[in-house]
Amino acid sequence: MSISGSRRKRLPRLLLGLAILGLAAWILYIAQNSFGASGGAIAPVKTLWILTVIVFWYLLPVFWALDATLSHRARAVFAIFATNMLLRAIVELWMMYISDSWKHSYGIGHDIISFLLCLALAVLVRREEKWISVFFAYCAVLFVSETIFATYLRNVTGADGSVFFLPSSEAHNSIMIATGVVVVVSGIVGYGLIRTWTNATPSFANPGN
Repeated sequence: MSISGSRRKRLPRLLLGLAILGLAAWILYIAQNSFGASGGAIAPVKTLWILTVIVFWYLLPVFWALDATLSHRARAVFAIFATNMLLRAIVELWMMYISDSWKHSYGIGHDIISFLLCLALAVLVRREEKWISVFFAYCAVLFVSETIFATYLRNVTGADGSVFFLPSSEAHNSIMIATGVVVVVSGIVGYGLIRTWTNATPSFANPGN
């Protein structure tokens, strides 16, 4: 089977992952707005933002780290990034929902570190398939966006940790519009990356090298 054929065969697994995450995002929206879950109410566009970063920072890196049609270097770089984010998820969720000690400043600090990591990883894979460097460069953009959003949340709520989300409100229209723009652009970029991965010709002779 050709490389592109092998990738197309794996595509339904990725689409299933996207569908599961979409369902999880809907459950989060219901839980926050109907059942008073910790962190406060959440606007629809902010729910889509969370879905966006989970796809880019968790689903896609793990999926591509396990992709045998990529080179060892590319898979290792995806694994490094995925490990960085999975460790954050473990610590952040524990501090948010168990120890009640989370602060937005912690997340902002990690966003800055991850931004720098993405730039470094983009350089490391510059000789691999071009879409891989594009992926990490765009993830760096998302970390800048997340830093701005988190700083806004901390400033407008006056709480450095007890409120995790922004509700629908005219007072937050500017940040909601900005979030919506990033979500739409991310959807376009994500589609382009997945399409390119499916049809790309690897820069190495044998899969897995």
